[in-house]
Amino acid sequence: MGIIGHFLDSGAFSQKTKALQYHKKHGGGRWDYYDTAEFWEYMECYVQYVKKYKKALDIYANVDVIGNPDLSWRNQQWLESKGIKPLPVIHFGTDKDLKWLKHYVERKYPIIGLGGMAVTGQRRFGTRNWLNTCFEYLCDNKSHLPCVKIHGFGLTDFRMMTRYPFFCVDSTTWIKRGAFGEILVPRYVKGAFTFNRQPYILGVSDKHRALKAGGTHISALRKAERANVYEWLKIIDIDNTKLHDSNDERTKANTRFFCKLQDSMPKWPWPYFKKMQKGLIS
Repeated sequence: MGIIGHFLDSGAFSQKTKALQYHKKHGGGRWDYYDTAEFWEYMECYVQYVKKYKKALDIYANVDVIGNPDLSWRNQQWLESKGIKPLPVIHFGTDKDLKWLKHYVERKYPIIGLGGMAVTGQRRFGTRNWLNTCFEYLCDNKSHLPCVKIHGFGLTDFRMMTRYPFFCVDSTTWIKRGAFGEILVPRYVKGAFTFNRQPYILGVSDKHRALKAGGTHISALRKAERANVYEWLKIIDIDNTKLHDSNDERTKANTRFFCKLQDSMPKWPWPYFKKMQKGLIS
């Protein structure tokens, strides 16, 4: 994966929430909020914020309208008319025929965002099929390398992060797992920690549900397994005695897990194969 410094999200999800509240209060069309004075004031403020801090921003996103790619394109054009060029965003479920992905690729945007990829239940399979279609289009038939950089919004699924040649991804897993009393631990295979397999999600807090439910908790591990966990924590410089009651220490551990995962990934660009090749991260 690529390495970036500062990525600015546009607050599109918060705007979606406001749009739903506006519709509930005022009725009318589902998208009416996006033509209100309040929304356009937000857009103006976003432009000024980006311009003020542009030197510190590596990437900043369009104020996309989740669920409405036509309005997202309208906003993209408006922001560009104000002198900034945000990353365009396409959402799973609104671009099955890749009309909008092709739209932005043909206009030579250097990086495009893919969003709406929550991967739970049946949605997981739909998301994977969509990503397969996207990367089949994006990647050259001979080299299998992507023709454009792709950012994955809210991409927390390990297999998807390592399966597709995203340039970068964002995720709140490192925060949420810590708050839930959990840490991510890589698999220990043949005397070494490996990042080519799904990591363990290990409960470590005194209040974690696994203590009562008999799930995966550090206290329930066998002695050799616990020793491996302690070895991992030593590698990433985490005090294991603080994990049971310190959210900050758990969050730090998860942050360092993702840093190590990034270090283990191939340098971007790397090839995408529809059929997994032997030896590739899966």
